[in-house]
Amino acid sequence: MKKIGIFTFHRSINYGAFMQAYSLSKRIQKRYPDTKVEIIDYTSKLMDDHYVPRINRSAIRSPRGYFLKKKQYKLFKAALARLPLSEKKIFSDGQTEQVLKAYENDYDVFVAGSDAVWNWCKRGFPNPYLMNFEKDVKKLSYAASAYGMDESFVKSEEKAYFAASLERFSFIGVRDEYTAALVKSVAPAAVPEYTCDPTVFLDMDDVFAEIGLSREEFKAKIYKKLGISEDKKIIGVMGAPTKLAEKLNDRFGDEYVIVNLYNYFRFVKKQLIDINPFEWAAVFSLFDLTVTSFFHGTLLSLRNHTPVINYDFSAFSQNNEGKICDVMRRLDLSDCHFKSKNDFDLIIKKAEEVLNERDAYSTKIAKNMEALSNSSDKFLEKLGECLQ
Repeated sequence: MKKIGIFTFHRSINYGAFMQAYSLSKRIQKRYPDTKVEIIDYTSKLMDDHYVPRINRSAIRSPRGYFLKKKQYKLFKAALARLPLSEKKIFSDGQTEQVLKAYENDYDVFVAGSDAVWNWCKRGFPNPYLMNFEKDVKKLSYAASAYGMDESFVKSEEKAYFAASLERFSFIGVRDEYTAALVKSVAPAAVPEYTCDPTVFLDMDDVFAEIGLSREEFKAKIYKKLGISEDKKIIGVMGAPTKLAEKLNDRFGDEYVIVNLYNYFRFVKKQLIDINPFEWAAVFSLFDLTVTSFFHGTLLSLRNHTPVINYDFSAFSQNNEGKICDVMRRLDLSDCHFKSKNDFDLIIKKAEEVLNERDAYSTKIAKNMEALSNSSDKFLEKLGECLQ
């Protein structure tokens, strides 16, 4: 039986990172059922330690938030059992060559991605996600990204190392135009192909099977957890600044319940922090609208055909096309994306429009998400060739 190993971020206490790893491994396994697909259980000690909840100033200011994050951490750790992890587990900082050597004979094909696996400013350089094996192995990338890494700070020796690895890729799938440009700049002969983030094609039937509830049972559970009646409408927020949250509540608070996700935010009364990754992926199906600054919060809303208004105020995205801006453009939803902190009133106005035309937006989203998911076809075909 042929084996496929995926290098990605799966141990991050980050809903999107977890769900993209789950979705990609599932998609490959369904396409090639006679293979064994594993997520290589590698992470750096530094990053693993980074996510451990600690008692600090923030925890002292908000003890409820600390305990919710601690429970969230435990739920993530329990959810790892749902991923097809390799038996061989390595937690290591540095030692890239040793890590690659430890796995190089375990798989017939290696896949790097999805997520920002090629942003080595965050994950250290070199690192295993660049997959610069000494041995000649079959390797591809899927929706790999260098998002957030300013190329002007990339050293020439780092570019040379990356280029040497890219030359031996059978397929280079990237998630955004910024990464495609980086690939072309370091390896002019390379041919990067756009491939959508795996959460675009996440099978929601699989998600509800993992939760162990029907859609109706899940809704009842979440509404009970929130302490609201099932006839109430919800606007979900994820990463909303205080001023925006206040404006949303002032404008829509009488008709909608404002619910906060992921990080505790004391300015919103209803919180959904202590839910597992599968529940998080499904909860967007209960919203009438999502307002978020998170990339995967955007995509999982859209995967559930829930309209989303998003924003990216980061310095990186002011000078480059950000990952959220990129995907909203591809989905013909750029009118729902904002880049200025002065746009809060415009966001409220757009929210009014979207809620008034929700059905039309949902129909458009369903159609465009299906088209976007087709970008995975070339990768899957090339993967099949590599397995022969």
